[in-house]
Amino acid sequence: LFSALGTTNFEGVLASLRTAGTVAKALGIDPAAMKASYTEVQTALFEAIASVHVRRSQLNEGTHLIPIRDSLRKHASVFSTNYDLLAYWAMMTPGHAGGFCDLFFSEDHLFDVRNTRVWGAGITRVIYLHGALHLERLGDGRTRKRVAGLGDLLATFSTKYEDNRVPLLVSEGTSQDKLVSVSRSDYLSFALGELAGFHEPLVIFGHSLGAQDAHLVEALRQNTHRPVAFAIHRSTSNVRAVKDAVYAALGSDVIYFFDSETHPLGAASLRVT
Repeated sequence: LFSALGTTNFEGVLASLRTAGTVAKALGIDPAAMKASYTEVQTALFEAIASVHVRRSQLNEGTHLIPIRDSLRKHASVFSTNYDLLAYWAMMTPGHAGGFCDLFFSEDHLFDVRNTRVWGAGITRVIYLHGALHLERLGDGRTRKRVAGLGDLLATFSTKYEDNRVPLLVSEGTSQDKLVSVSRSDYLSFALGELAGFHEPLVIFGHSLGAQDAHLVEALRQNTHRPVAFAIHRSTSNVRAVKDAVYAALGSDVIYFFDSETHPLGAASLRVT
């Protein structure tokens, strides 16, 4: 499928399979093969994410985790579309933990939409818009955070756990399909609502605001009057085209563009080889 479509983009292949299934059904052809392939590709995506993820042992606390932590702490709210564990590891840096809140307040680490108020000043909220490797959807639809304890969160990641638990990862191929997936989760629905209701100045780092995430763009467009700072990587070949696309997507009154490598999270010292 990837070869035939000439792509390495999982989301593109998933979107194509979804379309193929719709066409097959409309023509009276059994779409079972497309559905099975969709599940297989999606599972492969989950496994690929875990397999290429940087290992905790590769990260140095002083060189990598503390700088990430310090950068995130400068913000009142952090909305992440990444699945990875880097933010979680940075938040939990030994000797430097504290100052963050991910809204999983209960002793069993379950999310409760009735209990999302953050008490105390100076706390950084971290919200995962598309799930993450350490979040799971329970058989009854609730969301729970997996914690490491004495183990390794990445090493214990699986595409399916006991009791019908599955990773909470939004990986559908189109924005509409992603929105459907989000609507099925109490946590993800809350997260998207929080993004839509966020009216403070915003920094967008490491995101293209592409068509596959139109639901996020729509949420951001709920406030076009706040200033936005948008990071562009210096290797970008057509900066003008990127700027035009961002202006069109956000419709914001004031947008500042900056070199992503001048941001603490884009520092060359954070790279792991």
